[in-house]
Amino acid sequence: MYTEYQPSRLLVPYIDNYWEFKGTPEYGMRIHILPDGCTDFIFTLGEVADTVEEESLIMQPYRSYFVGPMTKYSELITYSESVHMFGVRFCLADCPVLQSCLYMNL
Repeated sequence: MYTEYQPSRLLVPYIDNYWEFKGTPEYGMRIHILPDGCTDFIFTLGEVADTVEEESLIMQPYRSYFVGPMTKYSELITYSESVHMFGVRFCLADCPVLQSCLYMNL
């Protein structure tokens, strides 16, 4: 269900990896997400999983999201017949150019 893809050599200084989460999970399946200090652009290409915490963002189908560095463990739960998300992961620690752009806009 979860697959990672490496960027081309030209993009390695900027992109850590691409990832895809796609499949037909069991109803109510829990997906554990560990904080990795990275930021992601996430594109929902179909139905998505809901977060367990009520105050968290609930992702909508066919949208894009920017998720900043996670500082705590997170969990998703699936309530759909299929899930399809695609992400672009940036590790700010490895990319001073992105770090400076982010901090200049704070």
